Amino acid sequence: MLADHLLPGIEALQADTGRVVLHLPFDPALVGDPRTGHVHGGVLTALLDKAVRLAVLCRLPADEGVELLDLRVDHLRATAARAGLQSRAVCRRLTAAIGFVAADVVEADSGVTVVTAAGSVLRTADGEGP
Repeated sequence: MLADHLLPGIEALQADTGRVVLHLPFDPALVGDPRTGHVHGGVLTALLDKAVRLAVLCRLPADEGVELLDLRVDHLRATAARAGLQSRAVCRRLTAAIGFVAADVVEADSGVTVVTAAGSVLRTADGEGP
């Protein structure tokens, strides 16, 4: 699982069966281009990675884990996101081996969508994987 220190201040606003909402407050360290103040694209992808994994984990028994198989990310617009970002993820389908997730990142204050994503994760026995 992605280490929380890579996303400083991240918190779960919602974590229900197959549905997750994460909030990442603004931090100047997340800016990729100091001239524009826009958040680095890697930060957005890391936030999606975490949300996608957690959405599936919320549907699994406690003795299972997940490993990311695929994450398709569409960056729709740049954002400075001074009020922070929210990532929303929903596990759309869960099979015996794979979970399929739809996710996005929105600006916390305006709700404007910045990034959309589709991900798939492999179900594993707890502790397996890299």
